Amino acid sequence: MKTLIVRFTVPVEVEVPDDFPVTRQEIERVGDWITNDYRDGRYPHSVEDMHHAAASLTESTVHRAIEDHYSQRMERQFGRERVCQMEYDLRSRLAARCIEKLGRNHLTDGGHVEVSVTAYPLSNQQRYSYSPHVVICRDDSSPDGAPGTHSLATRTVFAGREAA
Repeated sequence: MKTLIVRFTVPVEVEVPDDFPVTRQEIERVGDWITNDYRDGRYPHSVEDMHHAAASLTESTVHRAIEDHYSQRMERQFGRERVCQMEYDLRSRLAARCIEKLGRNHLTDGGHVEVSVTAYPLSNQQRYSYSPHVVICRDDSSPDGAPGTHSLATRTVFAGREAA
């Protein structure tokens, strides 16, 4: 049986004053000590909550990916227009059979939580002046000569007009 390792990284921003005396290294050292303190046989409650959330998110992500895999497979085989309830029931049975074969998920490396701190030397004006841009294109014209519909050229959200 193969093993997949799924890793989720969640950044959390904390605004601190310009004269904040604590260094990034100090925060990382204390954060690593607090989150990975396992001396009494249990992690801190907030870390156990994080472990539970990551395990739950991993399970739902893998299950959804399996269902999506079989949905696309059915659409390729029968065509999007021909997929009916019978084929969706078949897809559900195939996905359920695949999900049943999965082992349970568990924490790797004993549930060690990586703590890293990054400082962004941005002023508040720079931080909140982000102007997201997307690229939209027009599809080719339809057979009757009418202009095509607008659609996203890419799912990427660019940081500014120049980048887009």
